[in-house]
Formats: sequence, C-alpha cells, structure tokens
Amino acid sequence: MEGGPPEGERCTIFSTPALLPFVWLPMRSPPAAKTVFVAWDHSVDEHQAELPALIRGAGTHHTYTARCAGGDDPDGPISEDLCSDIRQTDCLLAFLERPNCNVMFEAGFALGVGRPIYLRVYSQRAGDGWNEAVAWLKGFTIKPLEEAADNDNNFARYDACVSGKGYRSPAHSAAAARGPRLTLCPNQNPGLSARQFIRSKLADITELNRLDGSLTGQLQAIDLAEGVGWVIPFLTLESRHRDHPENAANAFLAGYAHGRGKTLKLFQQKGVSLRTLLDIADLPNHPWLNLNDLPDVIRRAW
Repeated sequence: MEGGPPEGERCTIFSTPALLPFVWLPMRSPPAAKTVFVAWDHSVDEHQAELPALIRGAGTHHTYTARCAGGDDPDGPISEDLCSDIRQTDCLLAFLERPNCNVMFEAGFALGVGRPIYLRVYSQRAGDGWNEAVAWLKGFTIKPLEEAADNDNNFARYDACVSGKGYRSPAHSAAAARGPRLTLCPNQNPGLSARQFIRSKLADITELNRLDGSLTGQLQAIDLAEGVGWVIPFLTLESRHRDHPENAANAFLAGYAHGRGKTLKLFQQKGVSLRTLLDIADLPNHPWLNLNDLPDVIRRAW
C-alpha cells in the first residue's frame, strides 16, 4: 500500500469496500498527565471542603500533590522539603481567597524554579485584599474556579485549571556576580517610613524595590540582584498582620528570589507572637524593634 501516516503517528483506518482508497485519519493523543502542586490557605472553609480530597486523587487526569507548610501546622515553617516537592512537580495551582504569605511564597518559588503557576479563587472574584496585593504586583490575572461540567465528577474541573499555559517567568537575565542588593519593603506605614530610612541611610549597600513597575520588571530586578532582603513590618494590629496584602505581595517576590538561588534575608519586626511570623526554615531572620534599629540591622546582615 502506497502512502501512510507520518512516522510515529497513531491512526484509525476508514474505507468503503471496492469504492474508495484507504484514508488515514490521525487520532489525537490524550494530553500528558501532569504532577500539580496545590497551595492553599488551610483556614479557608471552601478550600477544606474539596482540596484534601483532590490530593487523594479523586477522579482527575493529573496527579495533585501538596505539603502543608510546617507539616500538620499550617502556620509552621516553609521547609526545604516543601521546596523540593515543588521542584519535582510540573506546575503549581494556587487558591487565593485572601492574602496568605505562605501561599504566595510557594507560588513565587515555583515561578523562580521555572514552573508555570495557575491562580484561582472559588468565588467569582478575588476578595478586596487580593485585589490590592495583585494590583501592587501589576501582572497577575486570578480566575474563578469554573462550575463542575460533570455532576458525576466534580473534581474534573481542576484539570481544566491547569490545561492552559499558565503564568511563566520572563526570560531570565544573566545572573549578576556582583549586582545590587535589593530590599523588598511595603509602602503602607510603617513600611513607608522604613523605606525612607533605608533610602536615606543605606543607599550605598541596597536598592529598594520599585512600587510603580510591572511584575516583569520586578522579577528582572531580582534576577540582576546579588541578594534580596525582605522587610516585614507591623502593618496592622491584627494577629494575622504578616498576611497583609503588601506583605503577601512581597512574599511572592521573595519566593521567586529563593527559587532563583539568590541570597535571601528576612528582616521581621519584633513584638508579635511567633505564630504570626513568617518562618522559612534554613533562612536567617534578622529581627528589629523600631525604625531607628532597622538600618543598622540591615547593614550588619549584609
């Protein structure tokens, strides 16, 4: 028989006896299965309703995995084991009902190690806190989780979440052997005052992250930096102050820096219970009490 399918292509053969020649119709192969790391806020009721079952493999084409920061304690440390799990997956799916530094750090880390990320909420729009955080980063699109198309398999809709290209990091700049040190600091007081102290007293050793640039520009600035410092001040009097939108936005950038292998230093303000501090295992934290202390603490750390 002359002709035939392209080499290596699966086909189905159709013909009508003695009338038409064989016709080769290619069969579309099913999409390759992915291993998906899922990051979510363990205190959000909507997340607890389905996501644990999703991780157990309920009716999906892909394999979903997760590791809670701190093991059984959602507020525990982000460990290198967790980062290793993200490295071994194909992509990260994050649910962002409200600001959460752990979730954002994990998403940024995934982007830093070259994994596409997908951002979803259960409601039709992200809450006001996320709108503020996302606007500050200027680059994210957070989509609602679609309704289940198949009532018999509610979990299949998660496969649709990771079917597109997702958000991918820009082309990486060449690693800087001796570039500037970059400091991530929020703009809301006392963050604004901290930025002013850093700008006036530490201009010789560090640059501040720009607040008016695009997300791509901020990621490229990290690529060019020798190291990254992350200033986490009190932004509210609430116990969950670490998850203020601006702190959560900086958590994403810090996670990206960690994924890119940059030296990352934490500068958390003293005075709250350890449970509300962001804890990243094996990364040094340089605590400070008031703004007068901060420049000296940063200078000694570098």
